[in-house]
Amino acid sequence: MIAGLVLSGCVASQAETKINADGSGTNTFKIGFASEFSSFFAGAAGDEDPFKQPKDDVANYPKEWEATVNDQWKEKLGEKEFSGIQIDMKFKDLAMLNAQLTEFTKNSESADNPAGGALANLKVEEVNNEFVVSGTANATDLAAEAEADPSMAGMGEELKKAVIVWKVTMPGEVKSFEPADIGTKDGNTVT
Repeated sequence: MIAGLVLSGCVASQAETKINADGSGTNTFKIGFASEFSSFFAGAAGDEDPFKQPKDDVANYPKEWEATVNDQWKEKLGEKEFSGIQIDMKFKDLAMLNAQLTEFTKNSESADNPAGGALANLKVEEVNNEFVVSGTANATDLAAEAEADPSMAGMGEELKKAVIVWKVTMPGEVKSFEPADIGTKDGNTVT
């Protein structure tokens, strides 16, 4: 599994990828808001669904991705309850997985995504019969962006609590991971 990005303040955006030994698997992308802020974000969106853009994106994904949207996603992350949408997809090989990861990071750079472009260049390759997962986590100043936007007044303190989490579970042993100073390993999972 790759758990993409969790913003522990008021918004969450995460990706979970399960890679099978043959390179096939599933992707799950979750985007939502902390329960206590749901009404704030709904009000800021007016009559428009705050998740309209990601839902529209799913409708345009290739059929072979078998993408579906569940708009009833709820999950406790850390100390907060989040709710929003969950997008599930399948991939048959690493090329399809990488296309999905590229789409996820492209969409995370849009103004509609709370991830704010924090993840980039996500890629899984097979090198010498081993899977190699790579990517870039970019520090973003979501708090400053929020304070500059009048519709987000007062949200800066919550966004300062942002934490990037990328959780990778491989179909076999994890031999190494970097950077070790911000990562942990539990069996064949690296966070």
